[in-house]
Amino acid sequence: MASAAGTAALKYEDELGGYMVVVSHADGWQTVYAHLQSTGRVSGTVTQGQVIGYVGSSGAASGPHLHWEQKLNGVRQSTLYANGVAITPSWTANSSANAYTSNNCPVSTPVTPPVLVSNTFYLNNNFDGSHDIATSYGNGGAQQVVVGDWDGDGTDTLGVRDNYTFYLNNDFDGYHDILTTYGNGGLQQVVVGDWDDDGVDTLGIRDVTQ
Repeated sequence: MASAAGTAALKYEDELGGYMVVVSHADGWQTVYAHLQSTGRVSGTVTQGQVIGYVGSSGAASGPHLHWEQKLNGVRQSTLYANGVAITPSWTANSSANAYTSNNCPVSTPVTPPVLVSNTFYLNNNFDGSHDIATSYGNGGAQQVVVGDWDGDGTDTLGVRDNYTFYLNNDFDGYHDILTTYGNGGLQQVVVGDWDDDGVDTLGIRDVTQ
C-alpha cells in the first residue's frame, strides 16, 4: 500500500529490485516498493493506503517479501519516518527490531492478490497436433503475449507486455533478452512488424481511444 499520496511509476531491475513501484511525494521524497509481482502494480496518481502492488519475489530476492525504502532527493535514507516519528531500523536478519507498524494504511483485512493463470506455451511446427516446443514465459494473468523475430535470426519467439513494459525473449530460455517500454498501456493495441526491412521485428501500438 502507498505510504502517502503521490505519483506512482513502474520500474524493473532484473538483478536487483525486480518489479518495483516508485511513488514520488512532495518536497523531493520518494518511497520504493521492490520485489513485487509483475501483475497488479499501479501507476499514476495514488492515495495514501491505496493498494499499488502485491508482495512477490522478483529480482534478487530469496523469497517473497517487500523491500521498502524512503528516499530524499534520490538518496536512500537510513533514518525513516513512521507515524511522523523518526526511527533507525536495525537490519539484523530475523530481528524483531525490523518490525514497525504504521497507522497510515487503514485496511483491516488482507488483500488477496490476483490468481495467475498458466504461463506455459506449447508450440507446434508442422500442424500434426503435437507440440515441438514447450516453454514457460511471463507469469500469465493479464500479460499480453506478443510474437516476433526480435534478433533477426529468422525465428519468431515470445514476448509479453505488462502495462507499457515489454519483455522480449530470443531463445525460449524463459528469460527476457530485451526490456523496453513503449506506449502507455491501457487500451492500446500492440502490433509487431519489421518496419524498416532490416530483418528485425519491433513494436508498434494502435491507440483505440482516439
